[in-house]
Amino acid sequence: MRKATIAVMAATTFVLTGCSADGSSQQSNHRYPTINGVRQLSGEEAASLISGNSVVGYYESSNGSFVDFFASDGRFASSGFDGNVEQGGWTVEKDRVCVTETGGKLSQNRCITFITTNDQYVAFRPGGKGIFRITGIREGNFKNLPLE
Repeated sequence: MRKATIAVMAATTFVLTGCSADGSSQQSNHRYPTINGVRQLSGEEAASLISGNSVVGYYESSNGSFVDFFASDGRFASSGFDGNVEQGGWTVEKDRVCVTETGGKLSQNRCITFITTNDQYVAFRPGGKGIFRITGIREGNFKNLPLE
């Protein structure tokens, strides 16, 4: 698992800097280039992917699972591995999806960047902190998470 994390982080660094290992970049019709099979999603692409959908995955650091629902009206609900449900809202700021969780024990703002590689998605916080492996994107609020 550690090797996979290092590989994703290295590939992410190449994507975010726009350089591949040999110093070249591959051209694409996306806002960000695909480099070594890895590409950062623009804010619009990320919003299109998650709006009205549930994102299912796990935290790289703990293997704890989560389900996040991103309502198309900007509301947000999350259920973590500990069973707690957090609620709040989400927006797109530049090329990051930003979530404001209110109430519960977290009550925090966080912005994440999405990357795609080989038809899989990974989200992470700036500086590589908090890597979230996305194992599925399901239509609607399939867990019926409560919304504010």
